[in-house]
Amino acid sequence: MLMASGFKENECDPRARAIFAAIAGAQMVARSRADVATFDSIVVDFKAAGLLPS
Repeated sequence: MLMASGFKENECDPRARAIFAAIAGAQMVARSRADVATFDSIVVDFKAAGLLPS
């Protein structure tokens, strides 16, 4: 998916790990608040900031 988005092969692994960590962090925050909407909101914020592909 990242390569299809225009990233070079050597950029994909670090970016994929960063995305994985970001999603895991969003899950932890949402679970600690027992609020799934928090997860959705964080993911939308990540996309708006350009940290996740849309």
